[in-house]
Amino acid sequence: MRRWMLTSSLGGAAALIALFVPSLQAALSTSTPLPTQRPLPVAVAPSAPNGPTGSLGFTARLDQGTLLAGSDEDRFLVISVTAPEPDVGRRMPVDVAMVMDTSGSMSGWHKIAYAKLAAQELVGSLRPGDRFSLVTFSDRARVLLPSQQVGDRSNILSTIDRIQEGGGTNMYDGISTGLEQLRSGDEGYVRRLLLLSDGHANVGISDATSLSSLARQASVADVSTSTIGLGLDFNEDLLANMADAGGGSYHFVDQAPQLAAIFEEELYAMTRTVARDVTVRMDLPPGVSVVDTYGYTDTSDGQGWRIYLGDIYAGQERKIVLRLDHPAADAGTLQLAGVTLDYEDLDLDLDIHRNLALDAPVTHNAVRAQASLDHETAVKAARGQAAALADLAARAFQSNDRDKAKASLIRTSAILRRASEELAAPELMDDELDYMAAMPAYQAASPSSEEGLRAVKSQKEVSREYAF
Repeated sequence: MRRWMLTSSLGGAAALIALFVPSLQAALSTSTPLPTQRPLPVAVAPSAPNGPTGSLGFTARLDQGTLLAGSDEDRFLVISVTAPEPDVGRRMPVDVAMVMDTSGSMSGWHKIAYAKLAAQELVGSLRPGDRFSLVTFSDRARVLLPSQQVGDRSNILSTIDRIQEGGGTNMYDGISTGLEQLRSGDEGYVRRLLLLSDGHANVGISDATSLSSLARQASVADVSTSTIGLGLDFNEDLLANMADAGGGSYHFVDQAPQLAAIFEEELYAMTRTVARDVTVRMDLPPGVSVVDTYGYTDTSDGQGWRIYLGDIYAGQERKIVLRLDHPAADAGTLQLAGVTLDYEDLDLDLDIHRNLALDAPVTHNAVRAQASLDHETAVKAARGQAAALADLAARAFQSNDRDKAKASLIRTSAILRRASEELAAPELMDDELDYMAAMPAYQAASPSSEEGLRAVKSQKEVSREYAF
């Protein structure tokens, strides 16, 4: 996990935490208490197998597996999708379309020079038989290198070296052109569009809905989209939403020299992809509803509740943290949800469909209910809550509401401190330090200043990583 630290040191963050201890104590005293830890976590049992289980692990667990009769207290549900550890000898062939912003703003901070160098390093890491294409965009898109197998790299590298910057930012044209290169490729490849931009779309179709829809349409054709925002002037919400819609990853790159590491990370994920078009769906019975979905935008329509995860690579875990509202029930069993995992298994070359029945025992015995605490799930739930509040703090500061930003960050810290103590989870204190590093900017910086812009983008990035 990459943790973006702001201009203040961890020592400074710790000092700030101490400064706000009275506020933290007040938040702790008024918050809903966490369940007391007990040594007997209760897992949610899957339903009977209905076909091949596939390569991915799939669980759905409540923070407290047994409910107390007569209580309608909300419960946290954590859905986890995990891929097996990477096989050393396994590597998927990749088809990469590099879509690079070459607008005039890329001339600052030597951005274009580092972008070209990172792209050349990426090409150097590809294997013969992999495919690569290069599209640049400013006022319009240009195909500098049509999709081709990587063999002799000299022409590819020299073409990258000749890239020049200048003009506006026609992002839609760049993405559309890059997708055309990927659609023309052969089957059997992991196909990904890597979008690099340092600014706002300001030429051609530029609304967020159209751009995100373009990435979603590409995912239907088995093309994932990863977005990389460079510097401090780009729209981080747009790039993050595009990556979510396109089933790829979003990266905030504070300094241009970090690009090479990001490209390497993307290539690692592509070559070790084990599942594609991963989707989690949930059907809820009457009386049960989702109060919050932390870190994701869920789709609730005629087909029920749905979250699209896209590609998953070997060794990766994706978690979805939800807060469920349920009716009070008498002793017995309460049906809470049916959870379904759908994906294309690349190793088995099969479409996999797995179902879990989320049924919770209900008891009049309060001790038994408390003893069913699932420690790992409760920790993940605390992380999901904290991530949502920290993201809210960043957005409040972005809107120049400093009081709300500070209050949200104090609540973030309170949740993590309480959970760390009551669940014996010291790792949550590291999360707290990461989040509190934004406080100096929220206190004194202008949201439009370099320090303020960095604080917002960094806080949102950290929140996404902890939420996912």
